[in-house]
Amino acid sequence: FEKPVEFKKLIPKLKFIENKKKWTGHLMGKAMREIPEEDFKLITG
Repeated sequence: FEKPVEFKKLIPKLKFIENKKKWTGHLMGKAMREIPEEDFKLITG
């Protein structure tokens, strides 16, 4: 990334994170996770 991504601001919009209040639990435990293309574009765009 050219600029850092403020991930916390994206959480309400990301579809792959189901529990928005406890989002860290969804990311922990896996080095890689498949995400929808729409979420990928939101993160990288």
